[in-house]
Amino acid sequence: MPRWDGGNPLIAHFWLGWAVLATLVQVALPGDEFSARVALGTRPVWLLWFAMLIAAPWFEELLFRGALLDLFAGRSRVLAACATSAAWVLVHGQYDAFGALVLFALGLFLAGLRFRSGGIAAPIGAHMLWNGAALLILRAVS
Repeated sequence: MPRWDGGNPLIAHFWLGWAVLATLVQVALPGDEFSARVALGTRPVWLLWFAMLIAAPWFEELLFRGALLDLFAGRSRVLAACATSAAWVLVHGQYDAFGALVLFALGLFLAGLRFRSGGIAAPIGAHMLWNGAALLILRAVS
């Protein structure tokens, strides 16, 4: 069965680095009004942080990198990672094409974490860190 990273950890690091850089560029550029409104306009603020740092990562990772990835991984891990990442992008309909591509790459990375670790804790933790960094960046540049 082919490995998600092609057997080369540099590929995994490339995807993670690309996704982080692309998100920083996307957040710094104007045009993502939805995310800025959410990050700056949600009251009480603790509710935003709870939703983005706890609720969304747990729910989304248990669904996409847990149940759905397990459901499809029996045939091909690569196809399972692509299918669940694409489904995850569809749930996040607020992004433009570039944002969707970044999210797809992040989904592949999270699926890779799930395959590598054998559990769901690593993808949940990475998703929490991702959302936390995105919120901090949005609040800093807006």
